[in-house]
Amino acid sequence: YRAMGKDPFADSAADPGQVLLMSKDQAARALVAESRVSIYECGIQDIRSGQIDVRVMRLLLYLARSGFDLTVTSLKCGHGVYTSSGNISAHSVGSAVDIAQINGLPVMGNQGTGSITETLIKQILELQGAMMPDQVISLMQMGGPTFAMGDHADHVHVGYSISGAPSPAGTLAEGMP
Repeated sequence: YRAMGKDPFADSAADPGQVLLMSKDQAARALVAESRVSIYECGIQDIRSGQIDVRVMRLLLYLARSGFDLTVTSLKCGHGVYTSSGNISAHSVGSAVDIAQINGLPVMGNQGTGSITETLIKQILELQGAMMPDQVISLMQMGGPTFAMGDHADHVHVGYSISGAPSPAGTLAEGMP
């Protein structure tokens, strides 16, 4: 683990696979410092105060270290407890993220076959085990945990259930019945 005095999990040295093994504190420090992920100030405070699920932080670091520049528009702060369809939002417990820009391109108008949004979602779908999200919502249905919803034209929502357990039907779902 510390061959030749080097820590392979040092915040700035970790590759995409290694960030998936970071502790919550390591992931928070690395995410706040990550230049490839732009997060609104209130979201930064969510991270620093420990309110964001480690899987969300690892996901963002994984995507950044995989070559994506991301703009995050919603973590916990600023998102309502309920979705537009009346379900409890995974954002309300810090287990979800909304991404509105990928590599400088808005998600709005850049969804569908061959788009940067499709490329991002395919990268997310490479994750396994506890890192596989329960919800990846956009305008595209791509199998697995992906859902197409019309009110997600301007962002990709990625959500996890609480404590890695699959969420029961109708709970912690971004707009799902």
